[in-house]
Amino acid sequence: MEVSSLLPYTEPESPRLFSIRLGEKGTDKPMKISTLREFVALAKNRSFVRAAKELYVSQPSLSAHIAALEKDLGFTLADREGGHFVLTPAGMSFLEYAQSIISLYDEARERGRSIAQEGPLIRMASAAPGSPLYEAALACGGHRITFVDMPYNTSILASLSDGSLDVGICHDFTIIPEAAEATRDAGLRFISTGTSRLSIAMAATNPLASATELHMDDLRGRTVNIGGVGYFDEWRALIRSTFLGQADLSFKLSAHNSATEISREDLGGSLHICESSSVTSYYRHRDDIVVFDQVDGRTVEYTIGIAYRTDPARPEVESFALKLAEMLR
Repeated sequence: MEVSSLLPYTEPESPRLFSIRLGEKGTDKPMKISTLREFVALAKNRSFVRAAKELYVSQPSLSAHIAALEKDLGFTLADREGGHFVLTPAGMSFLEYAQSIISLYDEARERGRSIAQEGPLIRMASAAPGSPLYEAALACGGHRITFVDMPYNTSILASLSDGSLDVGICHDFTIIPEAAEATRDAGLRFISTGTSRLSIAMAATNPLASATELHMDDLRGRTVNIGGVGYFDEWRALIRSTFLGQADLSFKLSAHNSATEISREDLGGSLHICESSSVTSYYRHRDDIVVFDQVDGRTVEYTIGIAYRTDPARPEVESFALKLAEMLR
């Protein structure tokens, strides 16, 4: 016989976060999400017969499932006396939670399927804070990207070599003779995507600071501070690869542990040569620092691009790197 509920079914306004123990008392058997769907369908249809037809299950099976659910919960969901199916106050409360559980489950399932279809996670970092390449990376569809926050004294190249990174936005490491063997053994490749600029910072008390223009002859034999032990060799090779290599500069390590320490450093008679936007970030608050963006009227440029690991077991990394490079060209 078909029985009807005396309470109307209402759609939930929005999912809520909560926790609930799923499983029969005294057992490790988990409750199936389908059982919750059956209860919600029953409340919606106000009838075992109509709910069973909607769910394509038999009425006895549906009744047994609801009874088992009540046993597991430890309270009655509905009063079936008098030929009516009337939700109890506890049943009304549980209905709202059941609807939320189903909604959250469906959302989590779809999100998980989406992630699984997109493929494995690709770890990425940039040597240039605020690099526009980040935005381009996010625009590359079909890949899951996570941006790694690099420790200050750890270079992109070292992280690619040891496998803690998959893709890095950095300068051209192929110009570093000391790194040739390590990068080859690690299967690293580099794709040029453009250029960036170097600027030269010095203390206002430096004799060169009073000049209106900086010339190559002014730089000959000068000392350049490099503020990170983790990338001293890389940065020295990078500077020498530009036309500043003609100035016969010497290099000194200033072992800093953060950008804040660099920004507070007393340069004395030394120079600090760094990527232009980083120089601005370090010294914009200091009026005792003078910055030059050109030497002999020329901008000091260097090659930047995408470095990545090649691994036959992870073809998605190279696929992503090639796609990103194509977008940026």
